[in-house]
Amino acid sequence: MEDLQNKFLEAYNSYSEAIFRFCFFKLNDRELAKDLMQDTFAKVWLTSSKQDIQIHNIKALIYKIAGNLIIDEYRKRGRRDVVASLDVLHEDGFDPSFDDTDSVRNIIDGKEAINLISKIRDPYGESVLMRYVQDLSISEIAEITGETENTISVRIHRGISILKKLYNHEK
Repeated sequence: MEDLQNKFLEAYNSYSEAIFRFCFFKLNDRELAKDLMQDTFAKVWLTSSKQDIQIHNIKALIYKIAGNLIIDEYRKRGRRDVVASLDVLHEDGFDPSFDDTDSVRNIIDGKEAINLISKIRDPYGESVLMRYVQDLSISEIAEITGETENTISVRIHRGISILKKLYNHEK
């Protein structure tokens, strides 16, 4: 049990801030984002403490649970397009990086990227957001969404193409 607690605390310390930003970006409500972050980790604890469940990728599980809670919140609100204010995100120091896509990093700064990503329709925008803002691997995104890695790779590629076109159009 102590090993489980240590793994849980390590996951919380590693991912709680990122989950908060993920929730805040989707809901634009600081208090609700904090609540959903806490609910996410409560559900992770309940899931991981079940003796018959083996968790292979805790990060993917955390994002999957957070995503489901956000969807539940959308349903409660009756709104599908809840998007965070980019100015609020920037004021809070949220500055995503495109650390493994040199061409995108050279073209777009973080604030412009978030603004443009929010204009890309899903599933492409969501895939790009998860990959480059939330820093999830393709396999983690596939696990979270229930899609194949190939599908996710294609969505990211298409999303980046759309992002480049949007950037050139707004220039």
